[in-house]
Amino acid sequence: MNKKIVKVRIEDIIPNRFQSEVDDDELGMDKLVNTIKINGLTQPLVLSNIGNKYEVVAGSRLYKAAILAKLTEVPAYITNNPNIENKANDKKIKDIIESNNLSLVEEATVYSNELNNGMTIDELSNITGKSNNYIYSKVKILNLNGKILNAIHHNKISEEIANILLDIEDETFRDRVFNNALNNQLSTKETLKVIEKMKSHPFTMDPYLKE
Repeated sequence: MNKKIVKVRIEDIIPNRFQSEVDDDELGMDKLVNTIKINGLTQPLVLSNIGNKYEVVAGSRLYKAAILAKLTEVPAYITNNPNIENKANDKKIKDIIESNNLSLVEEATVYSNELNNGMTIDELSNITGKSNNYIYSKVKILNLNGKILNAIHHNKISEEIANILLDIEDETFRDRVFNNALNNQLSTKETLKVIEKMKSHPFTMDPYLKE
């Protein structure tokens, strides 16, 4: 990495293509933006040269704050070292997962994005400290439809019920079970009982079983 700090125009910088986007704390970001407006950006970004643009390697939050502060240029180090880029991305992933601010769907999306970008599940496991089975169990949740994922994201149904729904191959039947669980706020045990009743009485109205 070139240890010389250079000035780079904001319009010439692009976000990192391989880092998952997670919303910043609004209050914390506002404070950072105000500080930058007063003092400028005092901490350099780390950028990598990509064609005629520069990609953020480290300092994504500062980059976002600099844009919100309407800076036209920022201080930066320029690197073409892929190892540095990889380490920065690895730290970003780990920080995101360890933030404890993610819903199940958001966590699954982080894993899915990295796997789709070419990272192996073993590499992802080493970075996050999560087992392969743990990561796989989260990612498979994304096979559910958008309506169900939205309910999971807003904690309207549990991960246990989500896994029950994943085991149902028939989409129509799955939606019926989901609607029962959601509308009646069923527990995992109650959901399983409803499924058995629906299977034994397939032509009746969807039952709601609660002891």
